[in-house]
Amino acid sequence: MQLETQQPMIDVFCRVMESLAFYFVDPVDKADVNMDSLDMPYRQLSMRFEGPHHGSLVMYIPQSMTPVIWANMLGVDESEAQDAEQQNDAIRELLNVICGQTLTELWGTEPVFDLHVPQLQDLDQSSLIQTLTRPSTCCFSSDDGIILLEIHVDE
Repeated sequence: MQLETQQPMIDVFCRVMESLAFYFVDPVDKADVNMDSLDMPYRQLSMRFEGPHHGSLVMYIPQSMTPVIWANMLGVDESEAQDAEQQNDAIRELLNVICGQTLTELWGTEPVFDLHVPQLQDLDQSSLIQTLTRPSTCCFSSDDGIILLEIHVDE
């Protein structure tokens, strides 16, 4: 990812997290993140996009954040009975909106992109640490821990 794409991605992420999920995040410098203190487990959400540019947007979140996002997006109390698939759908929808708005911010409203269904998987600590070392990764602090976001654009 080119350096000039990071700031638009950061701006979109912070805006969407606040407006859609009512969840506040702050960008942080990767150098300030203690890799050994990342609270596990983490989840990786990835979404492929195709069009004038091809690639994927990937978000890494603490698993503890999933029910919070679900409750915030639905406007319910987090302690209410929760269905795991509904929680997964909420974070997939969050990534869908982040991806669409990031693509618009980067390349404008004219290009048409095909967005694939977001994929979700659990992540081990070594994979998370490897992601944190990549120059394209953006980091955010939240009440539930560090969130990572990166975009991969195929050449």
